[in-house]
Amino acid sequence: MVYHNIIKVGKMNISKTTLDILSNFSGINQSIKFSGDTIKTIAGDISLHSVQAVATAKIPENFENQVAIYDIGSFLSLLRIYGDQNVSAEFGKNSVVLSSNDRSTTFKYCNPDIIQDVPDIKINDEDVLINFELDQKVMNEIKKVSSALNFEGFYLKSAKGKLEIRLYDVKSISSTPEHIIKLPVAVDKDFDIYFEMKNLYILSGNYNVVVTENMLAFESKDIDLKYFIVTSNEPV
Repeated sequence: MVYHNIIKVGKMNISKTTLDILSNFSGINQSIKFSGDTIKTIAGDISLHSVQAVATAKIPENFENQVAIYDIGSFLSLLRIYGDQNVSAEFGKNSVVLSSNDRSTTFKYCNPDIIQDVPDIKINDEDVLINFELDQKVMNEIKKVSSALNFEGFYLKSAKGKLEIRLYDVKSISSTPEHIIKLPVAVDKDFDIYFEMKNLYILSGNYNVVVTENMLAFESKDIDLKYFIVTSNEPV
């Protein structure tokens, strides 16, 4: 969802960038809590050792109160109902009140304790296999080819000292197309890492990518936004 309106919050505006980040993060986890100028979210459960992704963003705004929303999708849908009206929002201690002309909606926060805290992620230099730049054009190509050919994932692979992105159906490689994107990136380590398309949560844009055996880290070159996404087991 692309937002065109900027929401007035007291003397502060909620930027389109922040609205787009919240919309993107809602696809990672429906629940979110944040305060200050940082928004974080997580896919999976830390206690069950089943984390698939962590995302974090610095935003232009600074929220004085902690905001805890159980279903961010519902909140964003509410904003779409208000559309391009001159909307103001008051983020209080227990709820956010949206108002425009003679209409208002009170959206109550949930108990923040039911939303798990998001850990900080650090990648050790010795674990890095490669880092490279991935522009929006290549990312769009990956998504479009995968959609057109019903591919569930892709591979990052070292091939003759270069980096390749390979898309094919690993379950029936002998009978399905294979799409290869060769990137002008030198590689000095051998690897062949599978990544599921359903975990490609990232917002459109240009990224610096760091690859380890267990994780892909995407750092936006356009805004202060990072994703840490766990690599997948090869399908059988």
